[in-house]
Amino acid sequence: MTADSLRAALDAIRKDNERHIEEARFTEWTVSQDPTGNVRLLLGVVDAVLALHREFRIYEECDHAHAYDGGTEGESGAVVDCGEFLTCDDGYLYSVCRECCAQGSAAGGPHQTEECATNHEVGKCWPCPTRRAIAAKLLPGETVDG
Repeated sequence: MTADSLRAALDAIRKDNERHIEEARFTEWTVSQDPTGNVRLLLGVVDAVLALHREFRIYEECDHAHAYDGGTEGESGAVVDCGEFLTCDDGYLYSVCRECCAQGSAAGGPHQTEECATNHEVGKCWPCPTRRAIAAKLLPGETVDG
């Protein structure tokens, strides 16, 4: 065996060992060596992210006389209880991302953050960058409208 062939054999063994070490690093991430397990795991992660980054609709009061009588139909579709007022689809203004631009409160549920209302350009918060990035990879070439 020549020195060159010995070096080549040692390099091959070293590369194989490095590959096994690299694979070992991913064992915590992988479900199993079965690729379908990895796909299921990734789909679960994507579903969890999309569940957080979902549409939150912003309304203003409409000109209709809605009442807190348990009814669900308004003059323009379903009545929406915004906590401080009732409205319907006629009062819809725009949407933001629930995770990025809305927050919960003990006094009435989620609402748009002051940061978003004051500093974000209307229409740029939905779909949010996270949702657009996921959709761009999953649905290349399609527009994302939330």
